[in-house]
Formats: sequence, C-alpha cells, structure tokens
Amino acid sequence: MPSVTRTFEVTVPPSVVIPYLADLSHAEEWDPGTVRCVREGTGPVEVGASWHNESKIAGISTELTYTLEELTDSRIVLVGRNETATSTETIDVVPAGFRHCHAYLSRMCIRYPAVFGTTRSPTSTPTTGAAQLSARSS
Repeated sequence: MPSVTRTFEVTVPPSVVIPYLADLSHAEEWDPGTVRCVREGTGPVEVGASWHNESKIAGISTELTYTLEELTDSRIVLVGRNETATSTETIDVVPAGFRHCHAYLSRMCIRYPAVFGTTRSPTSTPTTGAAQLSARSS
C-alpha cells in the first residue's frame, strides 16, 4: 500500500493546529496535491463531518469524499473514499519544547490500480501549511 509521511515543526500551539488541520477545507492551503476541497453540510467540525476533495498528485487527478473519523487533542484521522480507492490521513500533533511537531501519515489503498496506470509516489514540501499556521497564531 503506498504511503507518504511528512513531519514538520511549527511554533503554533496544538490548540490552534488541531482545529485548523481538522477542517479539511483548509487543505488547499497546506496540501500541495489538493486542487479543491469543499465541506459537505454545516455545523461544527467534529467526528462525522465530511468534505469533497479534488486532488492531483503525480499527474493523476482523483476525487474523494473525506470523513472525519477521529478527533482528539493530539490526533486527527480523516478517511477519503471513492469507488476505486480509500485514503487514510492520520495527523499526530506532538509538543516538542517550544515547538510542536506534526507527523502526517497518508496511506492509500487502491482497489483497481489499473484505473490509474502506473503508481508513483507524490513529492511535496509542507512549508505553505506551516506558514499558514504561523499566520493564524499571530
């Protein structure tokens, strides 16, 4: 199963980071593969909330409906699904002195790999997201 792991530090407290990352409509700001992400429904961002996400990674476009499956003071789990794939995004936020580490793990299970052609690992730099978070804490 393909997976991507990214770890980065920001100077923003978890009380700011968790709500920002849990609201997947912000993914356009911090996930280079996200082209568009729109919340389905209204109300608080809590377990059960969902988003329609359009992504393009390594030249391959896909659309998934993500559901917030777990939300704690230190972990976010979002699961995206469509007819051919399931993608689980697990984000752990860990205090590290005056900084806070984000460990981002994405695992994708493609049910019909032939639909997508060859499998390639996406590459990205999460600096935009760190900058967005820093701006929010100011």
